[in-house]
Amino acid sequence: MRKFPSQKGVSMKLKNPGNLVLAVLMLAVTMVGCTHQLQIKNLSSYYNTSINSLENPVRVGIRSTCSDFEDQQLVRGIGSNLSKYNARVTTNINGDNSNVDVVATISVLSDYKGSGWNFLINFPGFLVWAPAWHGYNYQVNHNVNVHLTDAKTGKSIDTINVPVSLNIRHADFDRTWTELSWLEFGVIAFVGGIVFIAYDDDITPMVAQRADHVITDYIAQRVAGSLTSYKPVMVEKPVGADGESVETKLERLNSLKEKGLISDGEYQSNRKAILSTL
Repeated sequence: MRKFPSQKGVSMKLKNPGNLVLAVLMLAVTMVGCTHQLQIKNLSSYYNTSINSLENPVRVGIRSTCSDFEDQQLVRGIGSNLSKYNARVTTNINGDNSNVDVVATISVLSDYKGSGWNFLINFPGFLVWAPAWHGYNYQVNHNVNVHLTDAKTGKSIDTINVPVSLNIRHADFDRTWTELSWLEFGVIAFVGGIVFIAYDDDITPMVAQRADHVITDYIAQRVAGSLTSYKPVMVEKPVGADGESVETKLERLNSLKEKGLISDGEYQSNRKAILSTL
């Protein structure tokens, strides 16, 4: 009759310190070997090679229609970096644009893509630990459009379009655990390869942390370059027949009303008379 190991014998093997340490080491090596640190292959192409600062300060008001959080972060970054190039940036624009010289309307369209190569990287790539030394392929695209207009006249100054396409490599254990499918002939790796063709949303904040400050500085420099020859349009204040500006007369009239020195009727009558001189 065949004899089976006693429960006591099995218990002794499981409690063997050497076996436990070996198991822990194997698990650690597997987890480390299944990761690939985030790498942006072409980020260096978005570093500025020259710096153009504005000769004279220009007040720039930023408007944006972005609703996505990541896109809003890019818009804020563009404004922050633009201030390094002698621009006075604000997002608090008066209704009549009187507190800015230029209005920069910024739109961002972003697209996040996986890659069909990820299937082969996972299967049969798991046989040679491909996710660890190569990483999965991803692409993050930002199409940034900046339209510059003169704040006083509404006249177009320039339109800047900057397409950004980041080539990314990354892998971590939440996907590469399927490499353990060598235990059962690769079925898990095959199915995982199909699933992992898609983009991994987990890397979005990591890409933003690594790349946003480079991209936004690159775009801010393009904007500064477009404004280097810009001169704010001087709008002449209308004057009356006596040479005094209409604006000054209206300010004086408003002051008299606020102090209660004239009635509402007198205020309206005098205001109408002042405006009739235009």
